[in-house]
Amino acid sequence: MLKTFGKVLLVLGLVAPLPLYAQGSDEEPLLGAPEPVLQQPSPDATQQGTGEGDTLFVGEEPIRIEDGTAIDVIVDESGGIYKRRRYGGIIPQIRDQFTGGLKSSKRKWPRPTVTWVGFQQHSLFSRVFVQRDRQTSYTIYKSDPQHIYIDIPDGAIPIENDRRELLTTNFEGAVASIAARSVKTKTFKGARVIVKLKRAAGFLYKDDGNYIFIDIER
Repeated sequence: MLKTFGKVLLVLGLVAPLPLYAQGSDEEPLLGAPEPVLQQPSPDATQQGTGEGDTLFVGEEPIRIEDGTAIDVIVDESGGIYKRRRYGGIIPQIRDQFTGGLKSSKRKWPRPTVTWVGFQQHSLFSRVFVQRDRQTSYTIYKSDPQHIYIDIPDGAIPIENDRRELLTTNFEGAVASIAARSVKTKTFKGARVIVKLKRAAGFLYKDDGNYIFIDIER
């Protein structure tokens, strides 16, 4: 099942938020993810029928749509999209602690631990972020033009949900999928996050507290 963020599906004049998954899963949504509910457009959105499709007005900005099409909604810097639409997962600088299920526990792991792997669409780039339970050393490199590796030496990924692959290929941008794995080889032991790209793309990264941000050009 695809991990979906910030998608709006417009069908027959109704707005239906797709389920928001904190992690990719082929089973059930993570606790805290809302069920999809058909609802009327928000007060700041109006619709104008055309016979062949509709025009959605968000404020004064018209967006031309057809039945069954999807609109890619970006994350603004203020995080306004998360205030308008419910989401129970980790949001950097907005919600840094998961409040449901196993992750709500304050258990301390003996090894550096990956506590969340996430994805956000921004206007100029796609962001992959890795949350750790503490600041640690790490290495970011490309094994080839279409794979970015984030290696955390001696790191662990103890929660199964964090090891489920995030499928992002249907989003605009270069990111196809994100996978977190525990690795033990002759040359490396620890946690590894692998970002698979649809095509070669440049990226920048930064360390911010317990987060590692990888911003990949769209």
